[in-house]
Amino acid sequence: MERVVLRYRDLLTRKDIATIIAIGLGNALTLVLLVLLIREAMQELGEFTTDEVNLGATFVMLVAATLIQSILKVFEFAWPEMIGFRIVHELRQRLHAHMAGMAPRQIQHRSRGSLILRLSGDLTMLRTWISRGMGRGVIALFSIVACVGILSVISWRMALACSISFVIGTSASVLLGSRLQKLTGRVRRRRSLLTSNIDEQVNALAVVQVFGRSGGEANRLARQSAWMTKALVQEAELRGLLRGLSTATGWTALVLALGLGALDVIAGRVDLGAVLAAVIVVRQMQGHFRTLGLAHDYWRRAEISRRKLEDFLNSSSRLLTDPDKQIFAQNRASIVFDNVSVPGALEGISAIAPAGQHIAIVGHSGAGKSTLLQTVAQMVPLSDGCVRIGEQQLDRCQIASIVRKIGMVSPDLPLMRGTIRRNLTYRQSNTSAEELDHLIERCNLRALIDSFPEGLDYWVTEGGANLSVGARQCIAIGRAMLGNPPILLLDEAISPLDNEYRSHFRNLIARHAGTILSVTHDPAEIGTADHVWTLNEGRLISVETAGEYLARHQRVAGAAQHLSLVG
Repeated sequence: MERVVLRYRDLLTRKDIATIIAIGLGNALTLVLLVLLIREAMQELGEFTTDEVNLGATFVMLVAATLIQSILKVFEFAWPEMIGFRIVHELRQRLHAHMAGMAPRQIQHRSRGSLILRLSGDLTMLRTWISRGMGRGVIALFSIVACVGILSVISWRMALACSISFVIGTSASVLLGSRLQKLTGRVRRRRSLLTSNIDEQVNALAVVQVFGRSGGEANRLARQSAWMTKALVQEAELRGLLRGLSTATGWTALVLALGLGALDVIAGRVDLGAVLAAVIVVRQMQGHFRTLGLAHDYWRRAEISRRKLEDFLNSSSRLLTDPDKQIFAQNRASIVFDNVSVPGALEGISAIAPAGQHIAIVGHSGAGKSTLLQTVAQMVPLSDGCVRIGEQQLDRCQIASIVRKIGMVSPDLPLMRGTIRRNLTYRQSNTSAEELDHLIERCNLRALIDSFPEGLDYWVTEGGANLSVGARQCIAIGRAMLGNPPILLLDEAISPLDNEYRSHFRNLIARHAGTILSVTHDPAEIGTADHVWTLNEGRLISVETAGEYLARHQRVAGAAQHLSLVG
């Protein structure tokens, strides 16, 4: 995979660049015009024989220039912001597409705090730099050049003194900025850690309470909060120092301008109108140099965010609709595992699930049962071997076309935030009302849905936390069964249900026309299967008919009972 490089010149269009330059030139030229008109007006007022017509014309031009400047200020603020928002929108879509192509295990190995920071905080920081840093910084640079030019015309001494003052102040700010960048990186790391732990506390509140760890967790969060607060205080102190330096630089330049202007007036080199114009120019320079300082600060922080986003986009991911891959088009077909291996989970699994058959997968916890289902759903990458359905090898097919043929129930597939209707139709968002009604009747969900005040429009919180375990599982099974997918992957699908729903869904699964792989410990469900695969430590150790498996286990159970009685 070619390495992704996020470059600002690639994010900006030619129109963006041209518009920013045009605004900067317009601002600079208008500023020059305003200062020259103010100087002209002061000179005319200083003469006792002032021509009222000329003075009036000067003030009309001043008003016109002020109006133009005001309009340009609107564009100076609004246009870079629009550019920033557009770029963030495009990057967010790009990041989401990248994340959508990541294997679930890759997501699980990342903290939610870091993921949230990528998709929100880093994008916001990048937008701030583009809109308020780069955009306004370029505009400010044009204005600074114009200001230096005006000062040079009025008095080269004032231009030189003020320029030196601002350059020294800016250089000191740049040096302090490198220290600030390190502090910002420290704040980010500590914020990410704190966010992840707070997220964990919210999701695992019951665990914390049941095991009496509220005090310990509170102390841990307090320590992490204290570390982040310390870093934030250090960052604030340095930012305060930078603000103070900026203020001192501005006032130093202003005092120098006034002092040198006074000497020039005494020497007869300039008049008071020119000094007033120079003061206005210096005040403008002060504001523009402050903008440049902020732009530099934004850039340093954005560079951290840019590198983080770049690293994320360069992490392993897959195109869900890769045009170079086949469209998966199998319906009723066998599932073939050919020497399938997954690091730490599966080792050399070779087996065939014939088309239309129900395969029960059994084994001890950690045997690799769930991982075997996940290889079919393309949720885990293989280190060796391949999975085929019919004549098509899955790693050569578009992922999006594969998963459309699969219905899956797994603890790793929680309910989504939204209504019950949204969750039931999540596999096929274009499901008609008639199809949904048929699914509800087929899955015997009518009584369950009617028990909620809003029925299908009842709002489900994240992960279905506001529903009972049984209700969550019924909806998850209904979601998987929608559209009668040719492949069903069931990971302990019916075990959380009460006897009534367990019996109903067991019979429904037994009548399903597609190929079924189900991880189960339920003897009744195993009894409806065609074959039983037994896994142990990632290896397939036996393939039996359901009858053979149950008979063998009855013999083993009987022998164990006999030994216990003898003992």
